[in-house]
Amino acid sequence: MAKETWKYLNENTRIQINRISNLFSTANVLEEGDKTKGLINFSSIKSADEVWGPEAKVQISWEEVEPTQYHQGLKVKETIRMFGEIEVIATKKENKWHLSHEMTIWWGNRQQVMHRRFYGSKIMHGIIFCELTHRLFEIHAICLGNVFPTYEKTILDIMDSLQCHGS
Repeated sequence: MAKETWKYLNENTRIQINRISNLFSTANVLEEGDKTKGLINFSSIKSADEVWGPEAKVQISWEEVEPTQYHQGLKVKETIRMFGEIEVIATKKENKWHLSHEMTIWWGNRQQVMHRRFYGSKIMHGIIFCELTHRLFEIHAICLGNVFPTYEKTILDIMDSLQCHGS
């Protein structure tokens, strides 16, 4: 399959994503919110089955946060704890710089039962705080475990190409 990408731009929220794989649908992008709070959902074109739905889903959410009330390490611990309550096991964590912002990505997995079917899923969760716009971005991706190698790089591309204060 060709490694084609497309670009997402929302001028009202000033959010741009420069590299979204054609593995994700351009037609089913769900958006809500404004500059201060909102979310965007992307779903893969391929569907696993009628119960699970799309093989992979990515949600980008944001909210305004007062910089004096924000700490990257505490937020990361909070999200890992919160997802741990629904039996997500964090397996890896990576800190890096995204543009001029600190970014933390953690990976995890989970076994789920839906309509008497067992699904192994992989999760990636990215956290970025933009000091310029005072927005906290969380990028949450969930994917069926057996197809995760197909989607991991494309999900990282979405995270890495996010522009939180683009023109």
